[in-house]
Amino acid sequence: SDLQVTINAAAAPAPLTMTDCRFSTATPDASLVNAWHLQRLNMDTVWPMATGKGIKVAVIDTGINTVGSPYLSDTITGDDGATRRRITAVDLMDGPRPDDNDGMLECDHGTLVTSLLAAGRQRDGSPWSNRTNFAGIAPDVEVIAYRTLTVVADGEEQREGDPLSATIEAVRLATAEGVDIINLSQTVVEDPALKEYEAAIADAIEQGIVVVAAAGNAGAARDRAYPAAFPGVISVGSSTQGDAGAQSSALVGNNVTIGAPGENVVGLRSSQA
Repeated sequence: SDLQVTINAAAAPAPLTMTDCRFSTATPDASLVNAWHLQRLNMDTVWPMATGKGIKVAVIDTGINTVGSPYLSDTITGDDGATRRRITAVDLMDGPRPDDNDGMLECDHGTLVTSLLAAGRQRDGSPWSNRTNFAGIAPDVEVIAYRTLTVVADGEEQREGDPLSATIEAVRLATAEGVDIINLSQTVVEDPALKEYEAAIADAIEQGIVVVAAAGNAGAARDRAYPAAFPGVISVGSSTQGDAGAQSSALVGNNVTIGAPGENVVGLRSSQA
């Protein structure tokens, strides 16, 4: 079935369903066995102590797709007793751009990011497949995925023509929703709306929301990348299997708050199975 969407009725953004997404070939279980970042972070020890249950995260990215994937399904029951999907999605870009000739949305990057964060396990805590132990870092976290980018390319930088206003709106909506964390695996270097963007991020941080962003990729631009360079944002650089900084990671002049596995990590693609 399509991804069910719950949204702020007052804001009334367009819902995003999985049937809107362009599909790729599913990530095979054989590849998920080699999810080295889980071993490096010692997640088998962490998961018995913390799985993200009760935490709500806004993923602000491209579209996401969960069709046919047990990893990104499941429901949760709220304090009011109502049942809702654990992962919901909102489209703030009003569908595909005119140059998307097939009329479908790019959902690969958003799906990958969401899977690394929130891919679930079975209710008893065991993996979905006996061929892999793959799961998200926080397999019980609740996700609201806001589509604010048509595509992510060239090392996470904003596609020319994508309005920063959509990302700013997503930050505002997530803040009003009362999320605990905002994740922005994207960068922008120059934009007339940067001051407004900074103000939205500052408001979120002031309300106690943790804001995490990509530090930026070398070669993508010459200057600081935002929102990672905004005050109070946790700027994340990419590390390798050898625990070194990835050669592609971090623009010159950007501060890096923390490094995390990011090179050749394995996650889920937008697929039908």
